[in-house]
Amino acid sequence: MRGNALTRSGKVSRLALGLGFALVLFIAFVGLIAWIVQYLPRGQVTPKGPDPISNDDKQMLEFPTTRAIWRTPESNKKDEDPDKTYPYKDFEHQSKGHYDFPFKNISDKDIEIVFYRSDCDCASVQACGVSKDEVERLIAAFKEKPGDPLPYTNDPGWVDLAREANKDKKVSVKAGEGGVIRVNFIAKKAPGQELRVMPGVIFQPAGDSNRRIQILGVPVMVRQPVQFYPPRLSMGVLNSGTKAEAKLVAWSGTRDKLDLQLPIDDPFFVVETKSLSPSECAELESTLRADKQPARVASAVEIKITAHESKDGKQLDQGSFYRKLPVKIDKFLQPDIPGPEIVGRVDGDIVIGGADDAGRIRFKAFDIDRGSTKVVELSVTDNVKLQTHDQQPDWVTVSLRLDEKNIPKGRRIWLLEVKVPPNTPQARSFDEPDAVVLRIVGASERFVRIPIEGHISAR
Repeated sequence: MRGNALTRSGKVSRLALGLGFALVLFIAFVGLIAWIVQYLPRGQVTPKGPDPISNDDKQMLEFPTTRAIWRTPESNKKDEDPDKTYPYKDFEHQSKGHYDFPFKNISDKDIEIVFYRSDCDCASVQACGVSKDEVERLIAAFKEKPGDPLPYTNDPGWVDLAREANKDKKVSVKAGEGGVIRVNFIAKKAPGQELRVMPGVIFQPAGDSNRRIQILGVPVMVRQPVQFYPPRLSMGVLNSGTKAEAKLVAWSGTRDKLDLQLPIDDPFFVVETKSLSPSECAELESTLRADKQPARVASAVEIKITAHESKDGKQLDQGSFYRKLPVKIDKFLQPDIPGPEIVGRVDGDIVIGGADDAGRIRFKAFDIDRGSTKVVELSVTDNVKLQTHDQQPDWVTVSLRLDEKNIPKGRRIWLLEVKVPPNTPQARSFDEPDAVVLRIVGASERFVRIPIEGHISAR
């Protein structure tokens, strides 16, 4: 009996050992896959089909850089990377661009640029051969100003490379001479997205099928023609007869001159603009970097906004205000470009809610299937009467009544009730433009705007 038990125990031990060994192998395999995924260069083109790429590390072509440098270094330090903080160049949606990579054939053999492979956002790749003197001159100019177009002596004889081998579309470069690879692209992605431009150029010794690949990277970011910093401007609190001033900047990474207008149709807000100098644009770049918003500033405009509580015998609506300014560039409205937002508050005789309300209708988070109701007290003087006027969104219900039970001396309390009915189909969390607007009866075209805020979740 004991022998059988030992035998069974041994079998169990061997089984456990085998399972453990298999588990170790599985973990090692998963780790290997994870390492490959993590450390394989981003954008690396994986060769496919019958055209093997050589792993021979003997260098044949010498490039000053294999990644586009869009701006000239501000110093001559060899170890300084001029694109370290922001390696991209900004391009507007659907605009076209290219980058030229000069190179020398440093081998003792003639070579052929035969085709390129890519799963990236590049539109096409071209190549041309140049003489030894020409390539030396181009590389010297490139090193001095890598972000500028290359100063060709004559128009290059560009050859459009194919995505697969094509004997009629190849470029020959003799030993000791050079050439240029041009990577073309179209900014088809949405503003704020990076283009993935990393084609692999395939070359080989003349008459030899021992092919090699050179990856070329062109960092490109798709941007709107203008951006605002900060995107929202707080004007603070306005009291009777006062005004407030605040500034922001509009900048462009794509245009050397920014013809910008913010035409607001509101007499209580005045907008003034002033172009910034190159040194001020450089200061703005530093400010953006410090705020963790690295960018290139090609041109910029300072915007000064003045908000008036009263003007020309009229008064700005009481309560919180919100304005989103329209954008005009080159005299044309740009509805797809989000303009800057202006927020603030006008204080007056009407007290909206308590300290926790901060002049707003604040819903606590709730589920849409249950709905919710919020009541805010409005304290006014005896002679003020209020009426509902408008609300946004239109799927909230609003009612207003006088509190007959609570009558402070010399004042009245109005109860503003805002309700989101259960299972409202259009319901969503509230946004900045959402508000209830009340009319002050007897006042000349004056209203009270009370923003609504709160998160609505769906089960």
